[in-house]
Amino acid sequence: MLVDLIARKMREEGYTIVAMEGNLLPLPEDEKIPIPWKIRRHRPDVIGIGMKSRRVCIGEAKTHDDLFSRRTATQFGDFADIIGKSSGEKAELIVGVPLRSRDTLLQLLEKMKLHAEDISIILMPEELADDENEDHL
Repeated sequence: MLVDLIARKMREEGYTIVAMEGNLLPLPEDEKIPIPWKIRRHRPDVIGIGMKSRRVCIGEAKTHDDLFSRRTATQFGDFADIIGKSSGEKAELIVGVPLRSRDTLLQLLEKMKLHAEDISIILMPEELADDENEDHL
């Protein structure tokens, strides 16, 4: 669900999805979007390209528990070198987390000296994040 919300946000911001983990987008039967390529050591969930700007957008979905993992910290570190809204040549990062994880994500970004203003955050309501409700969506 978070990956789909990230892809939707990318499209709203003018990006074309060029790679996506778990193809959730409605596509013709014979068309598939490839899985994302690695950025340094990690593969993001979604990659989009701005058709006018040619700017790259990286999308990453995280559960609450993911935010405490070393893997997430190294992944954000890998992405940090190429993100930043202040420069048109750098990529944008969109991170999706459950609503309850907002403060934890902001603390992680601060600890890593990443600027929250350089990162778009999507907050998913808890009702949608609840595993029990996934079968009913």
